[in-house]
Amino acid sequence: MIFSSLFTPKWKSKKASDRLLAISQLDANKVKDNTILNQLANNDDDDKVKIAALKRINDISLWWQTYKQENSQPVVSAAEKEIFNQLEQKKPTNDELELLVKRCDKTQQLEALLPLVNDFNVQVSLLKRIGKKPLITDFFAHASDSQQLELVPVMQQYQLDKALLKHAKPALAEQLKQQEETRKREALKPIEVNKASTLVLAKLNALRDKFDFVKCDTEYKQLEAQWQQLELDYLDDKQSVVAKYQDITAKAQKHLVGLKAKFDEEQAAKLRQDKIKSVKQTSVSLKERGENALDTLLLEPTADNVSALETALSAMNAHQAELDTLSQSDSDFTKFTQRLTAQCTEIKDVIESLPAIAEQVNLGKTLIVASDLQGLDEAQEAKSQWYSTTSDMLKQLPKPLLQNYQKQMREMDKHWKASHQDLLKEVKSLQQDVTKQLKDIKRLIDAGRYKVCFGIFKGVQENIEKLPKSSQQKLEAEYQLVDQELTKVNEWQREISLPKRHELIEEVKQKIAQNDVDIAELSQWIKVARKRWNELGYIATDEEKTLDETFNQQLEIAFTPCREHYAALEAAREKNVVTRKNLIVQYQALADSVSTLTLKEVEKQYKQLKQNWRNAGEVDNKNYKQLLAELKPIDNQIFAFIKAAYAVNADTKAKLVKEAEACLTDDNIENVIEQLKSLQQRWKDIGFAGKKLENQLWNEFRAVNDRAFSLRDSERQAKREQQDEKLVSLQSEFTRITQDVELDNVDSLTNAISALANLRDELKQAYLLKSQLSNEVSSTLTEYAAKQEVLKNSKDKEKLISLFEQLEQGVIPSSWQQKVPSELTRQQITIRIELLNEMGSPESDDAVRLSEQVTLLQEKVNGAALDNETLLKQWLSKGEIDSESLALLARIKPAFV
Repeated sequence: MIFSSLFTPKWKSKKASDRLLAISQLDANKVKDNTILNQLANNDDDDKVKIAALKRINDISLWWQTYKQENSQPVVSAAEKEIFNQLEQKKPTNDELELLVKRCDKTQQLEALLPLVNDFNVQVSLLKRIGKKPLITDFFAHASDSQQLELVPVMQQYQLDKALLKHAKPALAEQLKQQEETRKREALKPIEVNKASTLVLAKLNALRDKFDFVKCDTEYKQLEAQWQQLELDYLDDKQSVVAKYQDITAKAQKHLVGLKAKFDEEQAAKLRQDKIKSVKQTSVSLKERGENALDTLLLEPTADNVSALETALSAMNAHQAELDTLSQSDSDFTKFTQRLTAQCTEIKDVIESLPAIAEQVNLGKTLIVASDLQGLDEAQEAKSQWYSTTSDMLKQLPKPLLQNYQKQMREMDKHWKASHQDLLKEVKSLQQDVTKQLKDIKRLIDAGRYKVCFGIFKGVQENIEKLPKSSQQKLEAEYQLVDQELTKVNEWQREISLPKRHELIEEVKQKIAQNDVDIAELSQWIKVARKRWNELGYIATDEEKTLDETFNQQLEIAFTPCREHYAALEAAREKNVVTRKNLIVQYQALADSVSTLTLKEVEKQYKQLKQNWRNAGEVDNKNYKQLLAELKPIDNQIFAFIKAAYAVNADTKAKLVKEAEACLTDDNIENVIEQLKSLQQRWKDIGFAGKKLENQLWNEFRAVNDRAFSLRDSERQAKREQQDEKLVSLQSEFTRITQDVELDNVDSLTNAISALANLRDELKQAYLLKSQLSNEVSSTLTEYAAKQEVLKNSKDKEKLISLFEQLEQGVIPSSWQQKVPSELTRQQITIRIELLNEMGSPESDDAVRLSEQVTLLQEKVNGAALDNETLLKQWLSKGEIDSESLALLARIKPAFV
């Protein structure tokens, strides 16, 4: 056994591990080794050995052979994996592809096979097995029209309806759209039918609550037709719905039967009422016919018209019989028929005498018409005679004919009066004037005003003469009485007036002798003297006429000073006319230039012109009216411009009031106040808005401002109260800070300064920077900062002294051993420290000092800033301190210690 094992090849070893080791040493390119590997791949019992041999050979044909024939699942899986790895290099045959499709169950492998499959049904099968929606969607998007149609169930199976519509070809998309619409309609059908059936049943059921037979019957038939059109097969509960319909229709039909019976009764009653209404209308028509026949007969009382009236009466009697048949009593119609019958009988009895009466009545149309007041008496007498004769002839007629003829006579009398309207009015007016004048004369006689009486009486005489004789006779008695009274007065007046006339002439002469007399007083005296002279009565005798002439001459002499005075006044009036005409020219100039002037300028000039017009002096009334007529249109033009400007200003100010009210909506009252101040300035700039609106608008605007300022005052008061509370709180905080600080401790001072700075910020936020506490905080801050600086400088100086003591010993403390980048040498840094602190340098370094000084200036111009501490750190970063450095150290020490 041992011997055989030594000479047996390892690939034939019973141990799988040995065979695996042997496989790794075999070369598939050698024929012998390839044979061994094929033998192991096909016949070895161990799956791992088979797989190792297959991988060593790595021949796709062998992999396929193994995949087809091998029964071991691990070997098949390995072969399958290798086949899929090499699919791109060697595509399988149709049979191999079919085998792969059949055996593979992994999604990734199926996806790899999908592009290799050409058969559409196999592709669809693979898509279903893979089950990935994006893959299905992509495949559908690139499919042909016929393929897309077959893929529709797959897309719907995976609920890819949106993608289906998106990627479908136009024809298919339209078909799908129609199918979808049909599906939706079919899906909605049960709901629609259910709603429609429910609605119809509800309407049928509601018919029982309606009582109009015609409407109910029409609606019932319409609802039945609608029910027949319903597709009840869509309903799940069709039988119950039909049963409900039958029940409701039975009840509705029963209800309709009752309504029809009632409707038939109402129709019969309505027919009877219509018949009665028609009969009544006939009654009215017949009454109208009878009245018309009677009126015609009265206008033309002839045999034919009598026959027409009798015919109307026959029709009325027949209609009365019809009323009796319908049991309808019409008392008015019956009485009218009886009355008309009686009147017809009366007219028939007197019809022969009617032509003569009509002829007499018609004579009223031929009455004479007077052309003046003198002929009025004759015309009135002729009319009275006609009226009396005609009235006597009419007494024998029955009342209807009598009323007709009397009506004609009234019309003729009215026509006669209309023809004499002007004359009658004139007579009436003259009679009224005379009567009034006679009364006035009696009153004046009683008052002793005799002269006026004679003038009025003369007018009475003239009016009396104008009147017709009949009218004069009516006033004769009153006229004679007044005439007698005036005759007595005239005789008595002459006896007493003559001495008074002589006295009045003497008074006038005495007034002429008085040279220094007030014009107004003299004028008034002359008026009184003339009045007294006229009151002395009529001038009748020659002596009275001579005295009257003398009085007039003397009175004219007395009036001479007044005449001269009035002439001067007239000249002044003429001058005033010129002045006022000039003012009108100025008015016109202002009216022409209003568009180029400001409102204030127009108002100022207009006011001045009106003042000048008032002060321009008197003119006579006629001229003043003419001047005023010229001025008025110009004045109206200017005033209209000012008024329009006032209206614009009023409108602008009204808008300002609204803007002011809108400002109040802002929560920030200070912003509101600033806006209102701006509006106040704009208010001033706008100008006057007219007397009517200025005060009203100002009161509204001021009310808004008052509200805002009141709110601001209230808010400020509240803020002051808050500030007072805040001030008390901050004062307490300030006291605490000053009590807790340690003045000899830098950290304590630092904390106190920070707290005081915060306190000052709070004072600023509370608008308390002007308070006493703010001043105390500021002064305390300054004090603490100074003390802090002193303490810091003292400590820094101690540290620097300690530092330089160690540096002089050649030791750089670890805290100062920092690498500070700098290209400068220790000597250059030393000179920079000396320059920065205005210290001198050795003469040997003058050139370097000058160079560094220039460099520092350039760096300063460029914005660079150096300080002692930075330079010291750079100095120390240059390495250990040697003897040369100690010399430089001695030079910089005064700058720090």
